[in-house]
Amino acid sequence: MHANLVSRHFQNISVQAFRDFPERGFQGGCRFSRPEDDVLRHSRYWTPNDTYTPSVASEPVVEGEYAYAGAVTGHFGHYMAEMSHRFLPTLLRTKPQPWLYIAKESARSGAYQGLPRTAQEVADYFLIRSENIVIVSRDSIVQGLYVSEQGSDLGGGPKEGYVDDLGSYADERLQNIHRRDAIIPKVYVSRSSVLTGGTFLGERYFERILEKEGFFIFKPEQYALTQQMDIYRKADIVVFADGSACHGIELLGRKSLHRCYFRSRRKEAEVSAFVKIFTQRTETFEVLQEFYSLGSFLHNETTGTPWEHLNVCLYHPAALVDFCRSHQISTLKSFDKKKYLASAAKDLIRILIANRKNQRAKINYRAALRVIGKYLSYGSQF
Repeated sequence: MHANLVSRHFQNISVQAFRDFPERGFQGGCRFSRPEDDVLRHSRYWTPNDTYTPSVASEPVVEGEYAYAGAVTGHFGHYMAEMSHRFLPTLLRTKPQPWLYIAKESARSGAYQGLPRTAQEVADYFLIRSENIVIVSRDSIVQGLYVSEQGSDLGGGPKEGYVDDLGSYADERLQNIHRRDAIIPKVYVSRSSVLTGGTFLGERYFERILEKEGFFIFKPEQYALTQQMDIYRKADIVVFADGSACHGIELLGRKSLHRCYFRSRRKEAEVSAFVKIFTQRTETFEVLQEFYSLGSFLHNETTGTPWEHLNVCLYHPAALVDFCRSHQISTLKSFDKKKYLASAAKDLIRILIANRKNQRAKINYRAALRVIGKYLSYGSQF
C-alpha cells in the first residue's frame, strides 16, 4: 500500500528564504498562489502552517530542474518531524535529480557541506549524493521545481500508507548498513546530558537502577541517525524520555519497534503529537503522564514569557514505580525517594550553572527562585 500523496512540477516558481529559524515560525519556502496547491505547503497538524511575503523586487533565477527538499534547520526534532518527509514521496514518483533546500536569509548559499548534521544524515539515508544538493538563502525564482506533499508532519503524524512506504525502504536500507551490528535487548533513551532544561531531574538516579537491571543507557546525540534507528528496531524494549530524541523513529516503518514506552513531561494535548508518531510504528506502546512540573527559569528575551518546553520536572515516585512494574519494564526494587530527591537537587544545580554559563541572558532569576521553592515544597512531602 502506497500513500496517496500529491506531487506537482512548477516552472519559474518563487521561493522565499526564511526570515527566522523555521522551527520558531515557518516564514519562508515556496510561494504558492493557487488554493489547490495548499496540500503542498508546509503543514502542522495537516494544516498549512507557512507564511511568506509577496515578491517586491527582481529575484535571481536558479537555473535547472530540482526536487524540493524543504527547510534547513539544525534542530534535530524539528528537522525529523517536519523536514524529512518529502524525500521518499519524491523518490517514489520521479527520477533522482538535484535537490533544493531553502535556508535562513542570513545563511550562506551552498551545497552539502552547508547542511546541519541531521540534514546531511537524512540525505545520506536516502542516497542523495552531495553534488546533487543546492542550498538557497535568498529570495529566488527556481526554473523548475518538483514538490511533493509531506508524508507526515508535526502534530498530525504520518498520513495513510506512508509508514508502509517507509518500512519498505527502511528494512533494506538499515539491513545493508547495520547487518553486523549487535542487538541490544533493553534500551533506555536518556536525556540526562541535556542541560538546557526540558528534562526530568534525578534522571541519572533512575538510569543507574535500570542499568543494574540490564538496560543500555542510550544517549542518541552521540550516535548517527541510522544507528539510532537500527538500535530501536532491534531492541525488545525501548523506553523514551520525552524530548527530541523520540523523533529518531520518524523514518521507520509500521511496527518497527516492539515494546515501547514513553515518559511524558507535557500536557495531554501536546503528548498527542508524540502518540501519533509512535502508535503505527510500535507493537506495544504506553505513556506515563504522571509528573510534577517545577516550571522554567528560562524566558524569551523579547517577550519575557517563560520557555514552557524547557520546564524541569520531577517524577511522581509511586506512579513511576507502579508503571515500570505493571508493564514489566523494571522492578525498581532499590528505588529510594530520598536518594532520588537528593539526585534531583544535584541536577537542578547542574542545569542552573550550565545555563548561567551558556545562556545567561535567558535566565529569569525570580523564576529560578520559584523553581527552587517548588522543589523544596515537593521534597517536604516525603
